[in-house]
Amino acid sequence: MKKKLLTLLLGVVLSTNFIIQANASSNAGWVQASNGSWNYNKADGSKTTGWLQDGKDWYYFWSDGSMATGWVQSNGTWYYLTSNGTMATDTVVNGYYVNSTGAYTTRPNGNIYTGAEIKEKVRSLGFFDGKYGGLILNPNGTNGLAQNDYLDFSVWNDSRDMNLTILNTNSEVDKKIRTIFNWILPTQGNTLYSIGDDQNCKSQTLELDGRTVTIDVQQRFMSITFGPIK
Repeated sequence: MKKKLLTLLLGVVLSTNFIIQANASSNAGWVQASNGSWNYNKADGSKTTGWLQDGKDWYYFWSDGSMATGWVQSNGTWYYLTSNGTMATDTVVNGYYVNSTGAYTTRPNGNIYTGAEIKEKVRSLGFFDGKYGGLILNPNGTNGLAQNDYLDFSVWNDSRDMNLTILNTNSEVDKKIRTIFNWILPTQGNTLYSIGDDQNCKSQTLELDGRTVTIDVQQRFMSITFGPIK
């Protein structure tokens, strides 16, 4: 009787273990999250982070398990992930060459600028220090009235890395805006400029060059916030 009972208990344990393993295995592989992002689950059900080779293709996953697209920096080297997540190799991406290993070999001035570095470059465009820590572009310089300000550029240390507020504009100011966008977004600055230049542009959030870019369109101004590179 005891032997029979032990056999039954062992069978239950093995059966339960099999079910757990089967459930974990059924959730392995590519899974699309409710927000539309893609994850790749391991056999135990946990999410893959970092690099993953699936067949002949390489993919990269952020720390939250979501699949990356656009430019990604890994161990000091930049790689480009296409819109479907595959790593680009031996091709030119928006004017920048990535070699057979996926690593870029040429890039504007050889680097991606930090917020502090971009702030100094923005200053060279004729901006001056404002009252609240940002940089202001005004046709009359420091003596100009606030209502005549063209642009207001700021850098933060929290989750919002940089912000450019567009108050007034003309053809010359537009050139400066495009320049700033291309400093912040080395491969997709022109894309952002085209979106913002559209008279039907609405408030929206975008993912460009590894940054979350938030466009806030108001009646009298447009505010564009650039998150840190992920």
